[in-house]
Amino acid sequence: MILSSGDLVMAHSHFFGEQERVVFDWFRLDEDAKITEHWSVAQPITPLDEVANSHPHS
Repeated sequence: MILSSGDLVMAHSHFFGEQERVVFDWFRLDEDAKITEHWSVAQPITPLDEVANSHPHS
């Protein structure tokens, strides 16, 4: 998923495999649509057999 507002763009990614994780990247663009700043955060996804509640992610 990609969202934008003004000079900010946010991308949401889901990586699968042994180390499944969710990643959010934020970018600030200049007037020529070139990236001037970048922030990123990643979080591992807990395997379903380890989820501690009855409403696991899907």
